[in-house]
Amino acid sequence: LKERGCFVANFEDLGEGGEVVDVVINALYEDPLPRKNTFWSKAYFCLRDEFHLLEPRPVVKELKEILITFGGTDPNQFTRRVLELLLAHTQGIMITIILGRGYLEVEALESFINAQERPISLLKDINNISHYMHRADLAFTSAGRTVYEIASLGTPLIILAQNDRELLHTFARYEHGVVNLGLGSNCSDSKLLKSLQRLLDSQELRAELQRKLLSHN
Repeated sequence: LKERGCFVANFEDLGEGGEVVDVVINALYEDPLPRKNTFWSKAYFCLRDEFHLLEPRPVVKELKEILITFGGTDPNQFTRRVLELLLAHTQGIMITIILGRGYLEVEALESFINAQERPISLLKDINNISHYMHRADLAFTSAGRTVYEIASLGTPLIILAQNDRELLHTFARYEHGVVNLGLGSNCSDSKLLKSLQRLLDSQELRAELQRKLLSHN
Protein backbone atom coordinates (compact mmCIF):
# COMPACT_ATOMS: atom_id res chain seq x y z
CA LEU A 1 0.00 0.00 0.00
CA LYS A 2 2.81 2.41 0.81
CA GLU A 3 4.57 1.57 -2.46
CA ARG A 4 1.38 2.54 -4.29
CA GLY A 5 1.41 5.94 -2.60
CA CYS A 6 -1.47 5.30 -0.18
CA PHE A 7 -1.77 7.04 3.17
CA VAL A 8 -2.02 4.14 5.61
CA ALA A 9 -3.48 4.22 9.14
CA ASN A 10 -3.37 1.17 11.40
CA PHE A 11 -5.36 0.55 14.56
CA GLU A 12 -4.03 -1.28 17.63
CA ASP A 13 -0.81 -2.24 15.89
CA LEU A 14 2.04 -3.26 18.19
CA GLY A 15 3.90 -5.11 15.44
CA GLU A 16 6.26 -4.29 12.59
CA GLY A 17 3.49 -2.72 10.55
CA GLY A 18 3.50 0.24 12.89
CA GLU A 19 7.01 1.10 11.74
CA VAL A 20 6.08 1.73 8.11
CA VAL A 21 2.55 3.16 8.14
CA ASP A 22 1.79 6.87 8.35
CA VAL A 23 -0.31 6.77 11.52
CA VAL A 24 -1.07 4.24 14.26
CA ILE A 25 -4.13 4.86 16.45
CA ASN A 26 -3.66 2.81 19.59
CA ALA A 27 -6.30 3.68 22.18
CA LEU A 28 -6.13 0.33 23.96
CA TYR A 29 -2.45 -0.49 24.33
CA GLU A 30 0.58 1.52 25.32
CA ASP A 31 3.34 1.23 22.75
CA PRO A 32 6.42 -0.20 24.53
CA LEU A 33 8.62 1.70 22.06
CA PRO A 34 6.68 4.90 21.29
CA ARG A 35 7.04 6.13 17.73
CA LYS A 36 6.37 9.61 16.41
CA ASN A 37 3.58 8.26 14.21
CA THR A 38 1.71 6.60 17.11
CA PHE A 39 -1.16 8.18 19.01
CA TRP A 40 -2.17 6.18 22.07
CA SER A 41 -4.30 6.46 25.24
CA LYS A 42 -7.99 7.00 25.92
CA ALA A 43 -7.91 10.37 24.15
CA TYR A 44 -7.94 8.54 20.81
CA PHE A 45 -10.79 6.13 21.45
CA CYS A 46 -13.65 6.53 18.98
CA LEU A 47 -16.81 6.38 21.11
CA ARG A 48 -20.04 5.87 19.17
CA ASP A 49 -22.81 8.47 19.36
CA GLU A 50 -25.13 6.11 21.23
CA PHE A 51 -22.88 6.45 24.29
CA HIS A 52 -22.64 10.25 24.12
CA LEU A 53 -26.43 10.52 24.27
CA LEU A 54 -26.78 8.76 27.65
CA GLU A 55 -26.36 10.38 31.05
CA PRO A 56 -24.70 8.28 33.79
CA ARG A 57 -27.08 6.70 36.30
CA PRO A 58 -26.62 7.25 40.04
CA VAL A 59 -25.20 4.31 41.97
CA VAL A 60 -27.99 2.35 43.65
CA LYS A 61 -27.90 1.02 47.20
CA GLU A 62 -28.57 -2.57 46.14
CA LEU A 63 -27.76 -4.06 42.74
CA LYS A 64 -30.77 -4.87 40.57
CA GLU A 65 -29.07 -5.97 37.35
CA ILE A 66 -25.66 -7.38 36.40
CA LEU A 67 -24.44 -7.46 32.81
CA ILE A 68 -22.13 -10.15 31.42
CA THR A 69 -20.55 -9.47 28.03
CA PHE A 70 -17.21 -10.93 26.99
CA GLY A 71 -16.76 -9.73 23.43
CA GLY A 72 -17.42 -11.28 20.06
CA THR A 73 -16.15 -14.81 20.71
CA ASP A 74 -15.33 -15.29 24.43
CA PRO A 75 -12.80 -18.07 23.67
CA ASN A 76 -12.27 -18.86 27.35
CA GLN A 77 -15.98 -19.23 28.15
CA PHE A 78 -15.88 -16.58 30.87
CA THR A 79 -19.58 -15.91 30.25
CA ARG A 80 -20.57 -19.34 31.55
CA ARG A 81 -18.09 -19.17 34.41
CA VAL A 82 -19.31 -15.80 35.70
CA LEU A 83 -22.94 -16.81 35.24
CA GLU A 84 -22.51 -19.93 37.38
CA LEU A 85 -20.78 -17.89 40.07
CA LEU A 86 -23.59 -15.31 40.12
CA LEU A 87 -26.25 -17.98 40.31
CA ALA A 88 -24.51 -19.60 43.27
CA HIS A 89 -23.73 -16.48 45.26
CA THR A 90 -26.39 -13.85 44.51
CA GLN A 91 -30.15 -13.68 44.80
CA GLY A 92 -32.82 -11.33 43.50
CA ILE A 93 -30.55 -9.74 40.88
CA MET A 94 -31.44 -9.79 37.20
CA ILE A 95 -28.68 -11.22 35.01
CA THR A 96 -28.33 -10.03 31.43
CA ILE A 97 -25.94 -11.76 29.02
CA ILE A 98 -24.92 -10.33 25.66
CA LEU A 99 -23.12 -12.65 23.24
CA GLY A 100 -21.13 -11.66 20.16
CA ARG A 101 -21.75 -13.21 16.76
CA GLY A 102 -18.66 -15.43 17.11
CA TYR A 103 -19.74 -17.16 20.32
CA LEU A 104 -19.65 -20.90 19.59
CA GLU A 105 -21.36 -22.46 22.62
CA VAL A 106 -24.76 -20.81 22.21
CA GLU A 107 -26.85 -23.99 22.36
CA ALA A 108 -25.10 -25.30 25.47
CA LEU A 109 -25.50 -21.94 27.20
CA GLU A 110 -29.17 -21.72 26.24
CA SER A 111 -29.81 -25.20 27.62
CA PHE A 112 -28.10 -24.30 30.89
CA ILE A 113 -30.09 -21.06 31.21
CA ASN A 114 -33.41 -22.77 30.43
CA ALA A 115 -32.75 -25.19 33.29
CA GLN A 116 -32.54 -22.35 35.81
CA GLU A 117 -35.49 -21.08 37.80
CA ARG A 118 -34.01 -17.60 38.00
CA PRO A 119 -34.77 -15.09 35.21
CA ILE A 120 -31.80 -14.63 32.89
CA SER A 121 -31.91 -12.50 29.76
CA LEU A 122 -29.78 -13.83 26.89
CA LEU A 123 -29.18 -11.51 23.93
CA LYS A 124 -27.12 -12.07 20.79
CA ASP A 125 -25.32 -9.70 18.45
CA ILE A 126 -27.41 -6.65 19.31
CA ASN A 127 -27.14 -3.14 17.88
CA ASN A 128 -27.95 -1.09 20.99
CA ILE A 129 -25.55 -2.46 23.57
CA SER A 130 -25.23 0.96 25.21
CA HIS A 131 -28.80 0.61 26.51
CA TYR A 132 -27.90 -2.51 28.49
CA MET A 133 -24.57 -1.16 29.71
CA HIS A 134 -26.37 1.95 30.91
CA ARG A 135 -29.10 0.20 32.89
CA ALA A 136 -26.75 -2.33 34.53
CA ASP A 137 -25.49 -1.70 38.05
CA LEU A 138 -22.37 -3.80 37.49
CA ALA A 139 -20.75 -5.32 34.41
CA PHE A 140 -18.35 -8.18 33.76
CA THR A 141 -16.29 -7.97 30.58
CA SER A 142 -12.89 -8.63 29.00
CA ALA A 143 -10.16 -6.03 28.52
CA GLY A 144 -10.95 -4.82 25.01
CA ARG A 145 -12.65 -1.70 23.68
CA THR A 146 -15.80 -2.58 25.64
CA VAL A 147 -14.00 -1.25 28.72
CA TYR A 148 -14.10 2.28 27.33
CA GLU A 149 -17.77 1.96 26.38
CA ILE A 150 -18.86 0.83 29.83
CA ALA A 151 -16.56 3.34 31.53
CA SER A 152 -18.05 6.22 29.55
CA LEU A 153 -21.40 5.49 31.21
CA GLY A 154 -19.94 5.24 34.71
CA THR A 155 -21.08 1.67 35.22
CA PRO A 156 -18.77 -0.18 37.67
CA LEU A 157 -17.05 -3.09 35.96
CA ILE A 158 -14.94 -6.16 36.67
CA ILE A 159 -12.47 -7.34 34.03
CA LEU A 160 -11.12 -10.77 33.15
CA ALA A 161 -8.52 -10.46 30.37
CA GLN A 162 -8.85 -13.07 27.62
CA ASN A 163 -5.15 -13.13 26.67
CA ASP A 164 -1.74 -11.58 27.35
CA ARG A 165 -2.32 -8.80 24.83
CA GLU A 166 -5.33 -7.57 26.77
CA LEU A 167 -3.13 -7.20 29.84
CA LEU A 168 -1.53 -4.25 28.06
CA HIS A 169 -4.77 -2.20 28.17
CA THR A 170 -3.51 1.05 29.68
CA PHE A 171 -6.86 2.33 30.95
CA ALA A 172 -8.05 -0.89 32.60
CA ARG A 173 -6.63 -0.15 36.03
CA TYR A 174 -8.06 0.51 39.48
CA GLU A 175 -6.70 4.04 39.49
CA HIS A 176 -9.11 4.74 36.61
CA GLY A 177 -12.05 3.05 38.30
CA VAL A 178 -11.71 -0.42 36.75
CA VAL A 179 -11.51 -3.61 38.83
CA ASN A 180 -9.04 -5.60 36.74
CA LEU A 181 -8.48 -9.19 37.87
CA GLY A 182 -5.79 -9.83 35.27
CA LEU A 183 -5.64 -12.87 33.03
CA GLY A 184 -8.92 -14.66 33.57
CA SER A 185 -7.43 -18.12 33.21
CA ASN A 186 -5.12 -17.35 36.16
CA CYS A 187 -7.84 -15.82 38.33
CA SER A 188 -9.27 -18.22 40.91
CA ASP A 189 -12.99 -18.41 41.60
CA SER A 190 -12.33 -17.29 45.16
CA LYS A 191 -10.60 -14.12 43.98
CA LEU A 192 -13.39 -13.43 41.53
CA LEU A 193 -16.02 -13.99 44.19
CA LYS A 194 -14.19 -11.75 46.67
CA SER A 195 -14.19 -8.85 44.19
CA LEU A 196 -17.84 -9.42 43.41
CA GLN A 197 -18.80 -9.52 47.08
CA ARG A 198 -16.97 -6.29 47.84
CA LEU A 199 -18.95 -4.48 45.16
CA LEU A 200 -22.22 -6.10 46.20
CA ASP A 201 -21.71 -5.03 49.81
CA SER A 202 -20.46 -1.48 49.30
CA GLN A 203 -22.45 1.24 47.58
CA GLU A 204 -19.68 3.61 48.64
CA LEU A 205 -17.04 1.60 46.78
CA ARG A 206 -19.16 1.45 43.62
CA ALA A 207 -19.73 5.21 43.85
CA GLU A 208 -15.99 5.76 44.20
CA LEU A 209 -15.33 3.65 41.10
CA GLN A 210 -17.99 5.58 39.18
CA ARG A 211 -16.39 8.89 40.14
CA LYS A 212 -13.05 7.68 38.85
CA LEU A 213 -14.57 6.40 35.59
CA LEU A 214 -16.44 9.63 34.91
CA SER A 215 -13.41 11.79 35.67
CA HIS A 216 -12.09 10.84 32.22
CA ASN A 217 -13.28 12.46 29.00
